[in-house]
Order: sequence, then structure tokens, then C-alpha cells
Amino acid sequence: LLVAYLILGAVFDEIAAMLITLPFVLPIIEKLGYDAIWWGIINVVVIELGMIIPPIGIIVFVLHGLAPKISLGTTPRTSRSIPTAATSASDPEPSTVANSRSGYVRSS
Repeated sequence: LLVAYLILGAVFDEIAAMLITLPFVLPIIEKLGYDAIWWGIINVVVIELGMIIPPIGIIVFVLHGLAPKISLGTTPRTSRSIPTAATSASDPEPSTVANSRSGYVRSS
């Protein structure tokens, strides 16, 4: 599912990818017992990562028009972001700790 969001992030902007998929995916995520706020954080991170992954990331195309060597500059950022996203996806506790302490929304 996360790989699909990486691909969607590479070809769609963030809002479009979420509006198209969330009505179908969110009920499945909740039925599997995951926290919706955690899924929202992971969703945004993975789609944004898809937008900067060379060679087909939408943001890379825009920036490449401004400076031709910019796609090489996104590689270090991408290589640091992938392990961060994988860690956040495998352990939901750090992503939702602020939400559970705020008292506004109950974490499951």
C-alpha cells in the first residue's frame, strides 16, 4: 500500500492522491485496527516522498526546469527520508504520542 502511495505521489499532487484514495483506503485501515491519525501522518510523508523521488517526481520535474542539476540534489534527501518513513510506518507510537497527550482526540 505504501509503494502504491509512492507511485501516486510521483504522478499526482498530494491533495489529489489523498482525495482519490482515502474514501476507499481509510475504512480498511480502521478495520485493521490502525489509528487514523497515524495513517494520515504516514500518508502525507509517503506521498511527499513520492513527489521528490527522481526521476519521475513531480517536484523534480518543476525544479529541473529551473536548474538542470537539481535531480542530483534530491538524492541525499530521498536517501535520508526513506528510512525515516519506514521507521514511522513500523512503529506508530512516536507519531501519535502528541495526539494522545493532547486529550482532543482519543488514540486507539
